[in-house]
Amino acid sequence: MKKAILTLISFLVYFNSFGQQQTTIHDIVTITLPNKVEKLTEEKLTALKPSEGKSSPISHEHFNGETYKGKDILIQLNAGSITPKPNYLEQEKRGIDYLFSLSQPQVYSSSIKHYQNQSVVVANFEDAGKDKGYFLIRSYNKTGDSILVGTLEYDKDKKEAAEKALDEMLKSIKFNRQ
Repeated sequence: MKKAILTLISFLVYFNSFGQQQTTIHDIVTITLPNKVEKLTEEKLTALKPSEGKSSPISHEHFNGETYKGKDILIQLNAGSITPKPNYLEQEKRGIDYLFSLSQPQVYSSSIKHYQNQSVVVANFEDAGKDKGYFLIRSYNKTGDSILVGTLEYDKDKKEAAEKALDEMLKSIKFNRQ
């Protein structure tokens, strides 16, 4: 069941995938990345695929967005255009909460955070017996017709540093269309 939930989350990420660097994803959104991250080629991303029987919400094959690797984190981002819906952020949070209620991870939390007139759904989960944890993010522009989705994978013992990196990234989100 957990593998099916993680596969579904990966599917959602795919469709809704010392100097700092900025990246623009599909000409839709610009975001500042943490220090010392490397943009991965498809070959390098495929090489990081979990071994048989293990799962991850990170898409390791045929990902249409961008993936970056740092010392203790792996970041996957994608952006696209969507049809606006009323209360889209709240609906997204409820949907993520529901999916995780089915898999019941050891650690789970979600919230809607607000940064400089930008709102973001952030979900965090960790499964027992695994050395990785994950943050899932969803953010929309003000008109609701552009979306940024992402996953940040971290080593569980480096969660505090991952939270700090995530917070800095979220503060920097700038949609090209408001």
